[in-house]
Amino acid sequence: MVKNKGFLPATPSEIPIQRKQIRDIIFSLLPACKDPDIDTGVSFSADAIIANPAAYGHVHVAEALNIPIHIIFTMPWTPTCEFPHPFSHVKQPAGYRLSYQIVDSFVWLGIRDMINDLRKRKLKLRPVTYLSGTHAYSNDIPHAYIWSPYLVPKPKDWGPKIDVVGFCFLDLASDYEPPETLLRWLGSGDSPIYIGFGSLVSFYLLFRTNLMCLLFFLHVSHDYALKCFIYTWLNAVFILCILCWSVHSLFSIMWNKWKIELVGLL
Repeated sequence: MVKNKGFLPATPSEIPIQRKQIRDIIFSLLPACKDPDIDTGVSFSADAIIANPAAYGHVHVAEALNIPIHIIFTMPWTPTCEFPHPFSHVKQPAGYRLSYQIVDSFVWLGIRDMINDLRKRKLKLRPVTYLSGTHAYSNDIPHAYIWSPYLVPKPKDWGPKIDVVGFCFLDLASDYEPPETLLRWLGSGDSPIYIGFGSLVSFYLLFRTNLMCLLFFLHVSHDYALKCFIYTWLNAVFILCILCWSVHSLFSIMWNKWKIELVGLL
């Protein structure tokens, strides 16, 4: 989702990768609700399920275990006429509510076989029909959206079981005493530099981490010849990246054009 800004893959080669990731998530849900703790071995049986919408399979596990489920998420996933689905690019208000059904239908096309495999093999439930959808949203399932109602108020067409409850904040520790080794390290030189990448796609993680370390080294190094060599190498890598990105963008444009035509057919 982070890499492609949505559920649809950037290229066809990513489809089997995404399907495997989603399958791993779906088939991990039942063990998470009933298996002993993997570290301590303490037995466990869930009394309720708290999940986000993208953990497809949650409602099916809740059905099999006959326990309640509560959806909590940071993005709107319930259809509304006030704004479109966050992973759609609908601009016209008339299509806002429909955008949720469209996204859900696309996802359902890709995971229906996995959901029914889970229901039949693991949950011992009857398979769901082709037109059932992902059950990612339902007015009968309580939803709590954790953003401020001052930022995005609760839409008027959301039912009583769907609410905007505000942000969640952890209580900051007031009695924390850091280890002596950490205190010595912090006080032994210049203030440390923290670099965070947020929701970084793992494919680029190692490259960007090494790049930041290299740039930091260039900042503190006094070896002029080495700096010139590294800067020349970085320029060559930068030009190569531009060429690769241009080819990737061309294929992405062709793929996105096909996806748009597919949406038009639906």
